Amino acid sequence: MSTEACCCLERALPATTPDTDRGHTQTMLSSTLRKLVMRNRATAFHASAAREIVTTADDANLEVWHNRGLLPSQPAMFLIHGWLGSATSGYTLSAAMRAAEADFHTLRINLRD
Repeated sequence: MSTEACCCLERALPATTPDTDRGHTQTMLSSTLRKLVMRNRATAFHASAAREIVTTADDANLEVWHNRGLLPSQPAMFLIHGWLGSATSGYTLSAAMRAAEADFHTLRINLRD
């Protein structure tokens, strides 16, 4: 986003609000705008993934979303979400997209029930 666009957004906000001060404006704007920009890319990336169920030795089933690289010889990166996340969380998809851009196969393991 351009510096000019950021300045316009900051001018549109009041100097202070009951819930926030100016110090949090950048944090709120960057996370909200990032989600909006990333949504289309992440949706397309997730739609291109193959859903696989992997059964472990102790009969647990893991859901894995696999985005294949261009070549079979490319390395693989396994991504496991955080405590409250999932394989479709924004941060997990963002990391997977970056890894795919760096020529990795990506496998997002979903640990949700």
